[in-house]
Amino acid sequence: MKRKPLISVVMNCYNGERYLKESLDSIKNQKFKNWELIFWDNRSTDNSKRIFSSLKDKRFKYYYANQFTNLYAARNLAIKKTRGKIITFIDVDDIWLPHKLEKQVEYFLKNKSAEIVYSNYFIQKKILGFNLKKIKFKSPLPHGYITKDLLINYCIGWLTVAIKKNIINKKKKFFNEKINMVADYDLMINLSLRYKIHCIQSPMAIYRQHPNQLTRLNFISQADHFLKWSKTFKLKKLISDYKHLKNLNYKIEFFKEIKLINKGKYSFIRIYKKLLNGKIKLVLKIIIYLLFPSLFTKYILSI
Repeated sequence: MKRKPLISVVMNCYNGERYLKESLDSIKNQKFKNWELIFWDNRSTDNSKRIFSSLKDKRFKYYYANQFTNLYAARNLAIKKTRGKIITFIDVDDIWLPHKLEKQVEYFLKNKSAEIVYSNYFIQKKILGFNLKKIKFKSPLPHGYITKDLLINYCIGWLTVAIKKNIINKKKKFFNEKINMVADYDLMINLSLRYKIHCIQSPMAIYRQHPNQLTRLNFISQADHFLKWSKTFKLKKLISDYKHLKNLNYKIEFFKEIKLINKGKYSFIRIYKKLLNGKIKLVLKIIIYLLFPSLFTKYILSI
């Protein structure tokens, strides 16, 4: 790898005007300068293109989709336009800290065998008009062959991930478009089976949490895609020690309940039985979703 490898930044946009300028500014303000931005406009109908065009930079490359696609189909198309040796991803509502690319390039140069590097990040929420920020993970993040760690407690934010292009070139389609709502989760689990996942423990980005995010607007689809993923991934063959997968099994069970609720096939007898089995946390979240579904998808969601 050259001393200053070209970094390709992939940003997919569909009507992202509300948060876009700050995200674009955070790319322009990177201390590491040898990058290109592949901006894939998924047929936006708002002012996204105007905002993008107002920030004059020869490293900004604009592509307008021939037709609207789901997010991960759009990401696959955008990846084909990249020229860099390292590929990174940022959404229109994310923010990178100024040293993000610099620190990751330094890491790759010092660790020649590293193929994938991620980091911690901040979560930012707006409450009563104030932006409140906290670090996402307070404990040290896993490093190495971490499939089991990810299944126990998934901890990778794609806004922090940097991947060498040679890995991406090995797959015809990098992301699985059939499970659009959990495609990044699926991909990282699969990559972790074959590669060491390297980690920079300090936060490198800010994830802005708000009610208009894709997973919140399409919560039922997320449940459906996650359950589909859990059936096809052959978890029992992958992991023999199931007692450590409480979080994963909990998530699968919760999404099954959500699907029943959505189909109108739910009864409070199910809640009573779960209480008898000591599943108090699960029951509380089911009740909140039953009584306040809009509140749940906008402000809680995490299970």
